[in-house]
This record gives sequence, C-alpha cells and structure tokens, in this order.
Amino acid sequence: MKPQCVVTVNGKSVTDAFLRRLSECEVVDRDGVTSDSVRLRLDDDPPAEIPQPGARIEVSLGYEGSVVSMGSYVAEEVEVECLPYAITITGKAAEMGGPAKEMRRRHWDNASLSDIIASIASDLGVEPVVDAALGAFRYDWLGQIAESNAAFLERLAERHGALFSIKAGRLVFAKRGSGLSATGKALTGLVITPDRVITGSCRAQFSTRSRYRTVKASWMDRTSGRKRTVEIEGDPDGASDFEIGQPFATEEEAQQAAKAKAGALGRGKLAFSVSLLGDPSIRAGAPCSFAGVRAGLDGVPLLIEEATHRFSKSGGYTTDISGSIKE
Repeated sequence: MKPQCVVTVNGKSVTDAFLRRLSECEVVDRDGVTSDSVRLRLDDDPPAEIPQPGARIEVSLGYEGSVVSMGSYVAEEVEVECLPYAITITGKAAEMGGPAKEMRRRHWDNASLSDIIASIASDLGVEPVVDAALGAFRYDWLGQIAESNAAFLERLAERHGALFSIKAGRLVFAKRGSGLSATGKALTGLVITPDRVITGSCRAQFSTRSRYRTVKASWMDRTSGRKRTVEIEGDPDGASDFEIGQPFATEEEAQQAAKAKAGALGRGKLAFSVSLLGDPSIRAGAPCSFAGVRAGLDGVPLLIEEATHRFSKSGGYTTDISGSIKE
C-alpha cells in the first residue's frame, strides 16, 4: 500500500505544487495537557512565497484510498532555511489557542468538578465530556487565580489523576488510563506484535526511582486549627515515603491528591517506546500491550502517552509511540 498525506489550508486542498514540495509531515498526538502539534517541511528550491502564521491546517494520513483525519491546527511559526532552501511550518492544536490561554480570576463555591468543567467548556465554546466518578467530586471552594484555562485544567487533572484534552469541539476530562477519545468514546486498544515493529526501535525501561511505600498529603482541620495528614499506600517494595508539600483545604481534597500522586509514581516503574509501521488509528491515551515480543514484557498492560505520526517521501509512513505502565 502506498502511504498518503492529505493537507488542507484554511479549508482548501493544497495544490499539486505544494504536495510536490512537501518532504515531511509530522503530527504529534499527546495524551492530556500538552498541546498536539503538526510540522510540515517543504523543499524551497526555487524559493516560493513565504507562508504566513495563523493559517488553519488540517492533516489526514493513511494509505491510498483510505486516510484518517489527524486533527486541525493553527500555524504558529514559519522558518525559512537558505542554501540549501527549505521551509518548516509548525502549528499547535486549534482548540488550545485563544480562550484556552486567557488568564482568568474567578472561584466556585460548593461546586462539583462536573460543574466547574462545564463552566470552562462554556467559555471555550466546546462540549464538556466528564468522567462520572471524577465529576461527582465536590469542592467547598475552588479558585482560578491568574491562571489560564489550560493551566487551571492541568492543575485539576494532576490533582484528580486525570487527563484533559480539548479536541474536536469537546473538552474531555477523564480518568488517566480510561482510554477515551475526544468524542468521549473508548479508543481501540493496540496489540504490538513483531511484524509491526521497525527493527531496532523497541525499548522498555524498568526503574525503582519512583517506588515509595506511602504517599502523604496534609490538610487544615478548621475545627481544631491543626494540620492533619492522610496516607495512601504506594508500592509495597518502596523504602521511603513521599509527602506532597502543598496543604489542601479539606480531607477529601488531600485524599484525592495523594491517590493521584501514588498513581503517577506507580507509572514510573515501566516506560516504553517503539516505532511501528504507520497506522493512523493509533492515538495517545489508548491502552496497548506487547505480544510475542519478549517474555517479561508481553501482556503487561500499558498506556500510550504520545504517538508521533511521520510521513516522508524518503522514509514512508511510520508511527512512533511511547508510554508507561497502565495503573
């Protein structure tokens, strides 16, 4: 099958001349807070008109007769190289600009996490999709103090062991490892077999650096005026305890934060990366596992945290993925 890359700029298909100049297209799909990105590299000999930042770029990748949309992006930077001549256009996910970057000062009283996410989604003009269990958590008071919506959502996600993404007109706030797409539906799991792996690219790293016996978080008891501590079990093989430095307003908030931190530390036990034959269905956030690759690695539940889809005239189409053990 012949790899294919389809690009539109400001809603219009690019010309054949553009495609002839296109030497490489890279789309990076990230799980959670970091914005997805696109990079287009063009041959520029003879020099063409320099494109301007701000254009809306849509990319589809796949194989002749069957391509899949990889998202919509806004061009942020255009770099021109001379002698030899080339142009590189880089962009970020369209939904992560504008209102998502605006600094806000506000607070919520006696509000559920679902209420808070819905309020932010309304600001962004997108539909909220919130995990029911996470969304039920209620805050007595929560402030967004001189933070952008994106930074505030990142803070909430870290506190709740969650991930958020703003894609395809939706703000998805889901439990890490839930495998939900931007539509709120389950992502297809990936089984990595030897025939899909590009030789020499598969690596797994086992580490003890993030192993802690317990995770502790403190909160202020308003009745007694004393600082109290909650404790969550971590790795039974850990030799020390981890304590979150920031105190929380309530016991429930401290408990939730400690649980989320224990999960984050647990993911550090195993990290992996591998390059595969190009597959546009692979998305960050999807569960995956190895099969028939190596004893000790096969069957371990993993989570894709980043998927880089790379199309080039010289190298064809590949998908590089990296991630960690699934909680």
